[in-house]
Formats: sequence, structure tokens, C-alpha cells
Amino acid sequence: MALKLDDATAQEAIKAGKAVVIDFWATWCGPCIKLGPVVEELAEKYGDKAVIGKINIEEETELVTEYRVRNIPTVLFFKDGELKDRSVGLVKLSDLGETSSAALTCSPTKNHGDAPPGERRRSFFCCPLVNPAGCRDAHP
Repeated sequence: MALKLDDATAQEAIKAGKAVVIDFWATWCGPCIKLGPVVEELAEKYGDKAVIGKINIEEETELVTEYRVRNIPTVLFFKDGELKDRSVGLVKLSDLGETSSAALTCSPTKNHGDAPPGERRRSFFCCPLVNPAGCRDAHP
């Protein structure tokens, strides 16, 4: 289950260097409501490996301002205390995985996904720091 985060708990997780995925949403936002099950599925699959939560933009405004969340739904991806990427709008779980794969690099050992030639990446969730079980690809 995705965690209900406030600004303080989200900042704490980000500053701790954990892998953090935050969905910014509002109760009146139709696409946000539709994205809810996608975020829940992400939390179900990877919640033991990353902090995956939701922030209601009407209740918490500090991170909204700090990271310039202008449209919702917006999903931000953090790793090692830094914002690595964002996804804006209603997307499928596989699209969130692709976004994170491109944004959250782990190791320069194996091409993963759509990395350009010469640039090697691992996806966010197959990174051994996030997912010790690894992924379907063999990483040397």
C-alpha cells in the first residue's frame, strides 16, 4: 500500500538517500484518481525496496513548491537524495517503470531498456540497492 506522506516524512526519506517515489495528487483531480491504482500496484510490487507514497497537494505544499509541481498527477523519482526524474499525467505502470529506468541509473555495467549506445543503465527497480533479487536481465 502506498504511504500517505506529509512534507516532513517525505523530506526525511529523500534526505536519507532512499529510493523514493512520490505521487502528487488531489481529491478533485480525475486523472489523479485513475492513477491511484497504478501507484498502489507499484507500492505492492516494490514497497519493500523503496518508499512509495502519495502527497495530497491541498494538504501539503512545501514539496509542491520546492519541486515545482505545476500539474497533477505528477510522480517524482528520487535516489541518493536527488530528484532523478518526473512523470506528469495519467500513465500505466509500465510507463512509470520506463521513466524510472531512464532516470535512476545504478551501475554502468549493462545496457537496460532504451539506454543510448555507449551509455549503460539499470532500471530503478532492478538496481541491487533497491531490489536485491535483481531483475530478469543478467547483469555482470
